[in-house]
Amino acid sequence: PWAPASRDALLFDGALLELSCGGCTFRQASMFVLDRLNESVLIHTEFFDAEGRIRAVRADGYGVQFFDAVDEAVISRIVEQYGFKVSESFLAKRN
Repeated sequence: PWAPASRDALLFDGALLELSCGGCTFRQASMFVLDRLNESVLIHTEFFDAEGRIRAVRADGYGVQFFDAVDEAVISRIVEQYGFKVSESFLAKRN
């Protein structure tokens, strides 16, 4: 889930579709993706909290750039617990 960084902001449930130390793709649990480009957000998961800024708005979700990197050990724990196929990653599709 994520929320705009303001303490008075609404929370939105959703899913992380892609994740790296520097950012993520987040899909809100809604049929609509609104233009929230450049909004500050807080990504909150059971593994980490990361503040960032929406840098891309696409049909599949929001591209978020984190202000501070998420530790690689945290990313490794998420991959270990939930699995990951490199062939399905953005990086693999792009190369």
